[in-house]
Amino acid sequence: MPRTPLKRHPQLIPISRGHHHGLVLAQLLSADVPDYKGLPNTLQGKAVFARQTAERHLFPGFEWIEKVLVPALPEGIEREQVIREQKELSEQLANLPECPSEASLNELGEALKRHIRYKERSWFMAVQARLGEDGLRALPSFRSAEG
Repeated sequence: MPRTPLKRHPQLIPISRGHHHGLVLAQLLSADVPDYKGLPNTLQGKAVFARQTAERHLFPGFEWIEKVLVPALPEGIEREQVIREQKELSEQLANLPECPSEASLNELGEALKRHIRYKERSWFMAVQARLGEDGLRALPSFRSAEG
Protein backbone atom coordinates (compact mmCIF):
# COMPACT_ATOMS: atom_id res chain seq x y z
CA MET A 1 0.00 0.00 0.00
CA PRO A 2 1.51 3.36 -1.00
CA ARG A 3 2.36 5.76 1.78
CA THR A 4 0.20 8.88 1.96
CA PRO A 5 2.32 12.03 1.87
CA LEU A 6 2.47 13.81 5.20
CA LYS A 7 1.05 17.30 5.30
CA ARG A 8 3.88 19.62 6.25
CA HIS A 9 3.28 23.12 7.61
CA PRO A 10 4.81 25.81 5.33
CA GLN A 11 7.20 26.85 8.15
CA LEU A 12 8.72 23.34 8.10
CA ILE A 13 8.85 22.79 4.33
CA PRO A 14 12.31 24.38 3.86
CA ILE A 15 13.68 22.10 6.60
CA SER A 16 12.12 19.10 4.86
CA ARG A 17 13.82 20.12 1.61
CA GLY A 18 17.17 20.09 3.40
CA HIS A 19 16.27 16.70 4.83
CA HIS A 20 15.74 15.43 1.28
CA HIS A 21 19.36 16.29 0.52
CA GLY A 22 20.32 14.51 3.73
CA LEU A 23 18.50 11.35 2.63
CA VAL A 24 20.29 11.42 -0.73
CA LEU A 25 23.54 11.74 1.20
CA ALA A 26 22.57 8.86 3.52
CA GLN A 27 21.92 6.66 0.49
CA LEU A 28 25.26 7.62 -1.07
CA LEU A 29 27.08 6.67 2.15
CA SER A 30 25.52 3.19 2.20
CA ALA A 31 28.00 0.38 1.69
CA ASP A 32 25.95 -1.40 -0.97
CA VAL A 33 25.03 1.63 -3.06
CA PRO A 34 25.58 1.51 -6.82
CA ASP A 35 27.44 4.35 -8.49
CA TYR A 36 25.19 7.32 -9.24
CA LYS A 37 25.96 9.53 -12.21
CA GLY A 38 27.28 12.88 -11.05
CA LEU A 39 27.93 11.76 -7.47
CA PRO A 40 31.26 10.64 -6.03
CA ASN A 41 32.09 6.93 -5.93
CA THR A 42 35.30 6.93 -3.90
CA LEU A 43 35.51 7.03 -0.11
CA GLN A 44 37.43 10.30 -0.26
CA GLY A 45 34.94 11.84 -2.70
CA LYS A 46 32.00 10.73 -0.57
CA ALA A 47 33.58 12.32 2.52
CA VAL A 48 34.04 15.65 0.73
CA PHE A 49 30.49 15.49 -0.64
CA ALA A 50 29.14 14.65 2.83
CA ARG A 51 30.81 17.67 4.44
CA GLN A 52 29.64 19.99 1.64
CA THR A 53 26.07 18.68 1.71
CA ALA A 54 25.93 18.97 5.49
CA GLU A 55 27.24 22.53 5.50
CA ARG A 56 24.85 23.66 2.79
CA HIS A 57 21.68 21.69 3.45
CA LEU A 58 21.71 20.17 6.94
CA PHE A 59 23.58 22.39 9.39
CA PRO A 60 21.47 25.53 8.73
CA GLY A 61 18.26 23.58 9.36
CA PHE A 62 19.72 21.90 12.44
CA GLU A 63 20.61 25.33 13.81
CA TRP A 64 17.11 26.72 13.14
CA ILE A 65 15.53 23.73 14.86
CA GLU A 66 17.80 24.14 17.89
CA LYS A 67 17.58 27.93 18.24
CA VAL A 68 14.05 28.69 17.02
CA LEU A 69 11.80 25.64 16.98
CA VAL A 70 12.89 23.74 20.09
CA PRO A 71 12.63 26.75 22.46
CA ALA A 72 9.02 27.24 21.27
CA LEU A 73 8.08 23.66 22.11
CA PRO A 74 6.56 22.43 25.35
CA GLU A 75 8.45 19.90 27.46
CA GLY A 76 8.04 16.23 26.68
CA ILE A 77 8.14 16.39 22.92
CA GLU A 78 11.54 14.67 22.63
CA ARG A 79 13.35 17.96 22.27
CA GLU A 80 16.51 16.62 23.90
CA GLN A 81 16.64 13.57 21.64
CA VAL A 82 16.45 15.65 18.48
CA ILE A 83 19.08 18.13 19.69
CA ARG A 84 21.41 15.33 20.86
CA GLU A 85 21.15 13.47 17.55
CA GLN A 86 21.65 16.65 15.53
CA LYS A 87 24.78 17.52 17.52
CA GLU A 88 26.18 14.00 17.15
CA LEU A 89 25.52 13.95 13.40
CA SER A 90 26.91 17.47 12.95
CA GLU A 91 30.09 16.52 14.75
CA GLN A 92 30.53 13.32 12.75
CA LEU A 93 29.88 15.07 9.43
CA ALA A 94 32.11 18.06 10.18
CA ASN A 95 34.96 15.83 11.35
CA LEU A 96 34.92 13.15 8.68
CA PRO A 97 38.46 12.08 7.91
CA GLU A 98 39.77 12.66 4.40
CA CYS A 99 39.57 8.98 3.63
CA PRO A 100 37.09 7.26 5.95
CA SER A 101 36.37 3.55 5.98
CA GLU A 102 33.43 2.14 4.09
CA ALA A 103 32.02 0.83 7.39
CA SER A 104 32.17 4.25 9.08
CA LEU A 105 30.44 5.93 6.12
CA ASN A 106 27.76 3.24 6.12
CA GLU A 107 27.18 3.69 9.86
CA LEU A 108 26.96 7.46 9.46
CA GLY A 109 24.53 7.10 6.55
CA GLU A 110 22.28 4.78 8.58
CA ALA A 111 22.28 7.16 11.57
CA LEU A 112 21.48 10.12 9.32
CA LYS A 113 18.64 8.24 7.63
CA ARG A 114 17.13 7.14 10.98
CA HIS A 115 17.31 10.70 12.35
CA ILE A 116 15.72 12.33 9.30
CA ARG A 117 13.02 9.69 8.95
CA TYR A 118 12.13 10.08 12.64
CA LYS A 119 11.82 13.85 12.36
CA GLU A 120 9.88 13.74 9.10
CA ARG A 121 7.51 10.88 9.98
CA SER A 122 6.92 11.45 13.70
CA TRP A 123 8.51 14.47 15.31
CA PHE A 124 7.32 17.15 12.88
CA MET A 125 3.77 15.76 13.12
CA ALA A 126 3.93 16.09 16.92
CA VAL A 127 5.41 19.59 16.61
CA GLN A 128 2.62 20.66 14.26
CA ALA A 129 -0.03 19.25 16.57
CA ARG A 130 1.43 20.88 19.72
CA LEU A 131 2.19 24.32 18.27
CA GLY A 132 -0.77 24.56 15.92
CA GLU A 133 -1.14 26.93 13.00
CA ASP A 134 -0.77 30.11 15.05
CA GLY A 135 2.26 28.87 16.97
CA LEU A 136 4.09 27.79 13.83
CA ARG A 137 3.21 30.93 11.92
CA ALA A 138 4.58 33.07 14.79
CA LEU A 139 8.07 31.54 14.45
CA PRO A 140 10.79 33.35 12.50
CA SER A 141 11.00 31.74 9.07
CA PHE A 142 13.90 29.56 8.06
CA ARG A 143 15.67 30.57 4.88
CA SER A 144 17.80 27.91 3.29
CA ALA A 145 20.93 28.51 1.22
CA GLU A 146 18.73 28.19 -1.87
CA GLY A 147 16.61 31.14 -0.81
